[in-house]
Amino acid sequence: MAYVIGDPIAHSMSPLLHNTGFSTLKIDARMKRMKVTKQELPKVLDKFKKNGTLGASVTTPLKEELVELVDEITPRAAAIGAINCLQFKDGLAIGHNTDAEGYWLTISREEVTLQGVTTKIGAIEPDSQKMILLGTGGAARAIGNGLAHHGITPLFVSRTPSEEQYSWDEIAKVVPQSIGVIDCTSLGLSPETENDYPVALEEIVCRIPHGGFAGSLIYHRESAWCRAAEQCGNNLTINNGKWMLFHQALLAFEIWTGKKAPSNAMAFSLFR
Repeated sequence: MAYVIGDPIAHSMSPLLHNTGFSTLKIDARMKRMKVTKQELPKVLDKFKKNGTLGASVTTPLKEELVELVDEITPRAAAIGAINCLQFKDGLAIGHNTDAEGYWLTISREEVTLQGVTTKIGAIEPDSQKMILLGTGGAARAIGNGLAHHGITPLFVSRTPSEEQYSWDEIAKVVPQSIGVIDCTSLGLSPETENDYPVALEEIVCRIPHGGFAGSLIYHRESAWCRAAEQCGNNLTINNGKWMLFHQALLAFEIWTGKKAPSNAMAFSLFR
């Protein structure tokens, strides 16, 4: 058995993806959603280890909590400070992070047209461009790690910024210097929270350079962020969270099963 854990969790499409993969390869496993709070996490993790759980995908708000709870952690997950993929082996819980490379695989093929020149993001000259990341949670740090690994400088925006980060009040200054902005917050998960951004979304997306990139991690509904990006009339390349979900899931599937994920079948289940 495999699980996807977090809170909220009802929106997760991870079971659709992984169950398609298990079925296609005739692997005797299923994935289920499980609502887990931070307080419940230690007991749930212990239960998974004892029950021979195959693996677990991890979403908000548990990614950072797991770092101190697992028995082993990969160097990349430790560097990021967040775990989105749990592997169980010989009674041990091993923490991985597949978000970093999963998001890079998502956007590296996307094109931006800056100053009249069209380039795939993955082909941008290393260290020559910056990407703004809204938020500093586990997902933001993973994406920032992936970008930096491939030569794009991540600039983080936080409500409580450190010396190296920017406040929301500074967005007007930093966004025009970038190739785009990725909303890594969880505010778009629900209509009840998507109006809680500290700055009007139009003030952000309409400052992205013409032809730049606007990314979101929300895949189960059209978010206010993506709507604002579409309406600003700036010819932006817009990417929601479905492809990130897909790519990080392929990597997790291979960690759990030791088999190459059936990407065509899994993609068809998600995008049909």
